[in-house]
Amino acid sequence: GMTNLGESKAGTNPTNAASVLAVTATGTNSVQPQVAWASVAGKTYTVWRGLAPAGAYQPVASNLPATPPVNST
Repeated sequence: GMTNLGESKAGTNPTNAASVLAVTATGTNSVQPQVAWASVAGKTYTVWRGLAPAGAYQPVASNLPATPPVNST
């Protein structure tokens, strides 16, 4: 899990195990993959990608303002 500070930054509740930052949908358009996640007002998000779970990650979109209840790329 994350620290309480990490939870606060993510906008999740550290006392609620169901309060998580997670991808809620995936798909593709004609050009690139798309993802969606539950968002919190006042937060900004960065979407990262990597070729393997333990590999290097690179941001593909950053400074995405929250659009509650769901953000997507």
